[in-house]
Amino acid sequence: MGRFPFRAFLPKYFEAVEPYKAKSTLANEKRILRRIAEIIEPNDPKNPLPDGLRSSPKRIREAEVGRFISKMKEFEFKPSTMKKYIQYLDNYLVWCRNPVIARMKQLRYVRFPVEVEDEIPSLTDEELEAIGCASLEMEGWKGSVARAMAALYPTTGLRPSELRTQRYAEVDIHTHELKVSHPKGECVYGKHRTVPILEHVWPVLEAFLVERKEYLAAYGLEEHEALFPYCDSRRNVRYYAHNEWLKIKAEVESRSGVHFEVRHFRSTFCQKSIDSGGKYNAVSKVMGHGSTETTERFYGRIRDKAACSDIRRVWKEAHAQSETKCVIPSD
Repeated sequence: MGRFPFRAFLPKYFEAVEPYKAKSTLANEKRILRRIAEIIEPNDPKNPLPDGLRSSPKRIREAEVGRFISKMKEFEFKPSTMKKYIQYLDNYLVWCRNPVIARMKQLRYVRFPVEVEDEIPSLTDEELEAIGCASLEMEGWKGSVARAMAALYPTTGLRPSELRTQRYAEVDIHTHELKVSHPKGECVYGKHRTVPILEHVWPVLEAFLVERKEYLAAYGLEEHEALFPYCDSRRNVRYYAHNEWLKIKAEVESRSGVHFEVRHFRSTFCQKSIDSGGKYNAVSKVMGHGSTETTERFYGRIRDKAACSDIRRVWKEAHAQSETKCVIPSD
């Protein structure tokens, strides 16, 4: 096993779980477990593993897990990140026939990090308008993509990667519906779903498809499977990579003056749909949630800020009325 036994078993573990995970999910797990390896068995002469502690995944004990948690706190990891890292570590150790974390969970004095759900931001109508106007200022194919993003994301509830990897053939311009090509958890637990393209978005989509055809023709292509094709420096036409997609978002952000993340469009869709009278089961289905409970919890995290605003407004009005009653009329 050499100096780094924790790392030594990782290739075989990845090979064992690969048939059961989507490529993106496996890539994320690889990244996280390699980060965990850096903490459990540091490759730094100035910061070696303390004497008496082990790093072999088959021999890790309570002391090593405790040190791992302490290190994450020292590095100021968020509770949600710590919880996720412990889960990935547990999966790896169990595969190595080491149930130490399961045993620790039965001990009353052991307290594992608990995830604290943060409020999910959503965008206001004014912010959406600013983003839309900024996309109109952008020229060329980049502008075409930006306008489609600004129109489709907040009206479909698609996850960031779901729109980026959408196939052209699964967009029905006659029924104005979109079948999600690559849903979250694809090939494992994810279900393909169909989302409506709202009527006020039709003109934007139709204009985009005309510009898309012109873009492909410029590279000698009649068609491409990607709804959002991208031609790289070698003139290879393919899907947008994650970083290339974010560059377009970054320019829109800079031009509009609105600081946002692409995932905020999804929470905006959820909020506007329910606030406008949409039923939880319908919103849940379109968003690809496993149950309406997920949608309710998701929506509740969005509405925390609005709830605080409502309470402030109510108390401000009540306070103003009480002050009025206390005014003593002058003679």
